[in-house]
Parts: sequence; structure tokens; C-alpha cells
Amino acid sequence: MEFVGYAVSPHGLRLRKKTVKHMKRSMKHIAEMYADGIISYDTAMASIICYHGMTTHCNGYFLRKWIEDNIVLRRRGV
Repeated sequence: MEFVGYAVSPHGLRLRKKTVKHMKRSMKHIAEMYADGIISYDTAMASIICYHGMTTHCNGYFLRKWIEDNIVLRRRGV
């Protein structure tokens, strides 16, 4: 059964695949906007921390690892 971006099953609470794809795409976009100087560090980190927090309420260990390994906030040309 799906509810508010999560899939509820007898085995636990998981993020829906569609939600995971949206989160990854959004975080990559946030990192690109930060690299181009469109958004500030605080704005970018606030968004990424919110997505990271969504994974703590379910079986989201591997998504948390993906965030830590793949999302890097770095300005271009600096």
C-alpha cells in the first residue's frame, strides 16, 4: 500500500521508486544550481538535509549512502 511517498508493507516502510527517482533528480539539480551560483550554500544544504531526513523514517540506508557519496556542493571555477 502506498501512502505519502512511502510504500507500506508487512516488511517495513520504504520509499516509493518514483519518490526516490524524484529525490535523486532534485538533489542533482540543487547541486548544479549551487555550482552555478544561483542558490546559496544554506539553501542547498537545507534542501538536501530535508531529503536525507525523509530516509531516516523508513528503510533508506542505501539512499542515505547514495546522498553522502554522490552529492557534492562545490562552486564552479573556484
